[in-house]
Amino acid sequence: MILVAGGDSFTYGSELKDSVTPFDPNGIEPAQQIVSQSTFAALTAQNLGMEYHCAAYPGYSNSSIRRTVMNACESTADVGLVLVTWSFPGRYEFRFDYDTEERWGNWYNITPWSTVDDIEIIRKEFRQEDPVILAHHKQHLARARRLGITDFAKSYYTNCGSSEYWSAYSSLLEVVMLQQYLKNKKIPYIFSLVDECLLNNSKKYTDANMQTLVKQLDMDDWILFPGNRGFYVWARDENYPIGTTHPLEQAHSDAAMHIKEKCHAMVKKHN
Repeated sequence: MILVAGGDSFTYGSELKDSVTPFDPNGIEPAQQIVSQSTFAALTAQNLGMEYHCAAYPGYSNSSIRRTVMNACESTADVGLVLVTWSFPGRYEFRFDYDTEERWGNWYNITPWSTVDDIEIIRKEFRQEDPVILAHHKQHLARARRLGITDFAKSYYTNCGSSEYWSAYSSLLEVVMLQQYLKNKKIPYIFSLVDECLLNNSKKYTDANMQTLVKQLDMDDWILFPGNRGFYVWARDENYPIGTTHPLEQAHSDAAMHIKEKCHAMVKKHN
C-alpha cells in the first residue's frame, strides 16, 4: 500500500535536516531534489506501514497540488491513502506557451513574491538568516524577469490575483475537483491546510457562485490542527522552531501524532 502526499514546501519538507536541497549560489548547478522522510506526511506513512510517495514540491499552488496528486494516483498502483495539505490560496499555476526553465517545463507557479523587485522584501520575511536560500530566491526572481513572468505576475495580481474572493474561489475549484476524483476512484483521503484562510475566506461570501462550491465540501474527510488552524499557522503560533519560513522537525513529529488516529480510521474504513 502507498501513501500519496500532495502539497507545497511544508509537505515536501523544505529546511528539514534530511531534505537539504543544496542550491548553488552561482546558478551553475541545479538544485538536487531530496524528499524528506521527517515530514508529518512521511511519518504518517511510516505509522501506517505504507510506502511513501511525495507528489509535493516547494512553491506549489493549489492547482499544482490537485494536478500532481491526480497524476500520481493515475500512475501509482495500490494507493492506500492520499494525504493533501492545501497551500495558500493566493498562489496560482499557469501553463505558459514556452519553457519556463522549471523542472516541469511550461508549468509555472506564481506567488506574491513573484512580483518582488527588491530581494530585501523577501529577506525581511525570514525568521532566520540563510544566505544560500536567499540566493536561490534571487536567482528565481532574475529568471522570472528575464522570461517576462514577473511582468505577467504583476499584471495578474493587480487585476485579480490579489482578490480575497478570487483566490478562495479558484482554490475551492481545485479542492472540489480532487475531492470528487478521489471519491469516484474510491481512494481514501485526508485533506488539511497550511493556512486556514482558504476555508475562512470562502465562508465570508454568500453569493451563489461561492456557496455552490462550499456546499460540495465533505468536511468529514478534513483534519485541522488545534484551534482550527492550518499546519503552518499552528506551528508558528505555538512557537515551534522555524527555519527561514518553515516549521522544523518537532512540529512535523507532533503533527503526525495529531493526525495519526484519523488516518488509521480512514484506512480501516476502506479496507
